[in-house]
Amino acid sequence: MRLAANMVREGRVSIKEIARDSGYADISNFYRDFKQVHGLTPRQLRVGQLTALTESAEWRGDHPIALTFCKYCKSYTPNEASSAP
Repeated sequence: MRLAANMVREGRVSIKEIARDSGYADISNFYRDFKQVHGLTPRQLRVGQLTALTESAEWRGDHPIALTFCKYCKSYTPNEASSAP
């Protein structure tokens, strides 16, 4: 579950894929177990990470990050190719 949390924070893989890679066929079971271990759902963790990023000093500088909304996991993920150097 620690690896899954790190993957959620990184935002490069959908939560559905993280659940599947963690051995869960049913994403609702992954959400339930994740919340039991970490105290919040994977989506809450990811949204919290993105919120912290947008409020950071780096975000306010010249480092725009484009976000893509995933309609399946209903969360935003950063576009790796679009981040500024």
